[in-house]
Amino acid sequence: WQKRETLLGRARDILTGVRRNNLVGDEWLDNGQRAVETALGVLCEGKEMLDLLYPFNIQFDFVFSHSVGVALYAAVLARECGFVSPMAQFQIAAGALLHDIGKMEFPRDLLLKDPKKLNLGEVRILETHCKRATDRLQKMSPMTKDVLMIVHQHHEAINGTGFPDHAKKAQIHPLARVLYVANEYANWVLEGPASS
Repeated sequence: WQKRETLLGRARDILTGVRRNNLVGDEWLDNGQRAVETALGVLCEGKEMLDLLYPFNIQFDFVFSHSVGVALYAAVLARECGFVSPMAQFQIAAGALLHDIGKMEFPRDLLLKDPKKLNLGEVRILETHCKRATDRLQKMSPMTKDVLMIVHQHHEAINGTGFPDHAKKAQIHPLARVLYVANEYANWVLEGPASS
């Protein structure tokens, strides 16, 4: 229970900070924040997921912060794109919260390295985080096929230049395309190594 409350409190603090630096209206942000808090609350109801997310927050705090910020932007953008149902809002928020969970398998110093100074081998290693995340998450219950697809495809570009599968527009889950945009936006506007 205490771990769950710690995670939810940390997420609220991050969301408050992200909201201070936005040009988006309060109503949109309120809806996005509700979606993120609901998704995190539901995810943390399961011990297995809580045992995954709690150390993610502690050991990879900068990645967790990035993921919470991305979740807010993704929920807002998804709503604006017409994905307004509670299920769609849950799926995009949950997918965004979990999208970088595969990075837990990497050394912290690799994640903190300036992206411009990564060699090709390091880039290829980092590109495996989508598959690592889905491999880990698919063993957990309850994990929907849609959330897994959103996590797996969040770096796929509609022209096929993304990763891990070089999928093109029609092959990419619509909410994964939303997450791709939200993640890119967060990389531009949020501070910290996970947003470089």
